[in-house]
Amino acid sequence: MTGQEPKKRGRPKGKRSSNEHIQVAGYIRKETFRRMKHLLLDEEMEISELLQQLIDDWILLKQNNSSDGG
Repeated sequence: MTGQEPKKRGRPKGKRSSNEHIQVAGYIRKETFRRMKHLLLDEEMEISELLQQLIDDWILLKQNNSSDGG
């Protein structure tokens, strides 16, 4: 193993220890959460990914609406 880094043990760093991520909280209806969780499992997607995608889309929509003079 000359010239190679030793294999690291343990879990890889996650979003919690990332400087690029923060944790947010909010309240949604239980039924909405249950349905969302089921669909996310089918898609093999994390809640964080869904939130990031939805918020990014919302920001773009708002920015486009404000640049239209609306």
